[in-house]
Amino acid sequence: MRALQISAYGEPLKVLELVDVPEPGVPGAGEVLVEVELAPLNKHDLLFIRGFFGGSPTPTVVGNEGFGRVAAVGPGVANVKVGEHVLTPIFGLTWRKRLIAPAEGLFPLPDGDRLQFAQLGSNPPTAALMLSEYMDLKPGDWVVQNGGNSGVGRSLIAIAKLRGIRTVSLVRRRELIDELKAAGADLVLMDEPAAIEDAARVIGNGSVGWWLIQWVVMRRQGSFRCCRTTVCSSATQRRADGLWKSTNFSSLASA
Repeated sequence: MRALQISAYGEPLKVLELVDVPEPGVPGAGEVLVEVELAPLNKHDLLFIRGFFGGSPTPTVVGNEGFGRVAAVGPGVANVKVGEHVLTPIFGLTWRKRLIAPAEGLFPLPDGDRLQFAQLGSNPPTAALMLSEYMDLKPGDWVVQNGGNSGVGRSLIAIAKLRGIRTVSLVRRRELIDELKAAGADLVLMDEPAAIEDAARVIGNGSVGWWLIQWVVMRRQGSFRCCRTTVCSSATQRRADGLWKSTNFSSLASA
């Protein structure tokens, strides 16, 4: 069976190898065999390969997310059936043709765009956790984000909309403004210095939560004075690294 594997942690271009590995075998009790159809490449995959997460003993297959078809189920598995499509567990070592995974937490996916489904492992949970873990946002509050067209940014727009939270999204291409508005963004601005004042005029004295990619920065009443990547005045900031936790995908919109 073909797989992407590393024999040592290091720079991905130097340590990543396409190899033949043994078949995973038959799923045991509470397990499923998944035929991986798509496995995205995210920044955390590169960090894993470089050894930032500790990682498994080498040699090891890599890949943190995956989308595939259930090929076999072990005894006691009732939540998914053979032939259904699922997301593999996070950090499932997915860059291979087939894998064994715990059935717990898996659920069948509806028909839809496979490329979009393959991105669900990281982007929506990241956006949902950013909206709930750093500040007590209420319906009617505002969140301002750059990278509005990113996977996380679009997920944040959708989840915030479901929770009644209003969004300002900054983009670098003008043609994305109408597209993101159609996707649910309340205000979309070009990512340039004037955007700060434009957003302030719209928000007025509303409650603001400011989020930048990888950094949750502030929640303030009233005044709206910010720098490009840091916040002026009395704002607080906390790093978003290490936020991962077990997330129930079906409850992202209501948490």
